[in-house]
Amino acid sequence: MNRRQYLIAVSATVPLAGCTSDTGDSTSGDDSSSSDETELLESAHQELEKALDEFETELDDIDEVDSRISFQDDTIQAHLDQAEEDLDDAEEAGAEQEDWIEAMRGTISLMRSIVDGFENFADGIDEFLTGATYLQNERYSDAESAFVEANDLINQSQDELVVAEENLNGIDFSEFSDSSEIDRLEMETVLEEFSALNTDLEYLTRTYRDLARGFSDFLPAAESFDSEQYRDAEDGFQSARNHFSSAASTIRDGEESATDEFIDEFIGLTCLTEALRDAADDYASASEAASNYNWDTAESRAEDANAALERCDYQAV
Repeated sequence: MNRRQYLIAVSATVPLAGCTSDTGDSTSGDDSSSSDETELLESAHQELEKALDEFETELDDIDEVDSRISFQDDTIQAHLDQAEEDLDDAEEAGAEQEDWIEAMRGTISLMRSIVDGFENFADGIDEFLTGATYLQNERYSDAESAFVEANDLINQSQDELVVAEENLNGIDFSEFSDSSEIDRLEMETVLEEFSALNTDLEYLTRTYRDLARGFSDFLPAAESFDSEQYRDAEDGFQSARNHFSSAASTIRDGEESATDEFIDEFIGLTCLTEALRDAADDYASASEAASNYNWDTAESRAEDANAALERCDYQAV
């Protein structure tokens, strides 16, 4: 899986900065506002911009490395906290720009949701890569655990994007600038694209989870088959067949909504999982036939299983 492709659309959240770039009119229209109130409102706006700039910096840093993602949100959240404190103080001091303050609070909440969503998303990718490493080293139980954790994180990311969309719908962008509707459309597109990427990874984590489970049963079954322990082999191959079948069903369903960047990967995984499913099924039949001393059938089904394993060139992870 190409981690960088998952980051491309996320970087488009930067246009959020445009939504709050025109606070001058909002804070200067009320001549009765005190200097302190005006400074607090301007400070809130500046802190939000700093949070957005920090988020952009974090994304830039990620794009420059090929290893695991290190996403730090402490500084971002600190700027958002300060922005909220400034708004609270301004309101306590009697600031009258209530609509602008409400829009600012909505934007801060939107930013928090996006940041939280991306943090879970980044952690999910890291767990996925951990699972891939375990899978390549035939540590299937560890791989399964990592893919399960990755799936949980991606679902949490998706939940945050649902909250982000709710926050977006609650913001009155007319409080900021004449071009705010354009920014809103851009943000809606970003959330849709981010959600689509989460969906891709959600399908992939479930598919690889079941692949790990299938391999965990398939290889010991193959050893039992070679050792002529055919009953044990049959049970193992049947269990592997069920896991591979689940993986094949999941990834084929995912093809219907896969993004353009990953459709080839989904198609390749469909080929692989279906080949493994058929091979496990044929080996189970071969094991059953061998346990009943039906050697011709056992040999024929074993040949079918080997042919299935050679049917697809796609390499997992």
